[in-house]
Amino acid sequence: MSSKVPPIILNNGVEMPQLGFGVWQVPDDEAERAVATALEAGYRSIDTAAIYGNEEGTGKAFRREVARERVVHVALPAFLRGGGLRRPRQVRGVHMHAPSS
Repeated sequence: MSSKVPPIILNNGVEMPQLGFGVWQVPDDEAERAVATALEAGYRSIDTAAIYGNEEGTGKAFRREVARERVVHVALPAFLRGGGLRRPRQVRGVHMHAPSS
């Protein structure tokens, strides 16, 4: 599926879709299906955070897309934990974007 919405070019040169699918308030047991459906519909940007409590289901859908070698953009906030910044783990085929404050 091609989009008519132009991507945003980030400072590091990575293209990121302007439209994304958010998983806030999606229960973990429904997240895998919801994210998989969004990705099948053409979404390539997913807004998620560990605080949403649905990272297991969301992660399962990501892993399938990475196995298909599709690029997925993930927007997630960076949180301070134990006095340090918690950075997302890099996954092949997934661009992690932590917005600056």
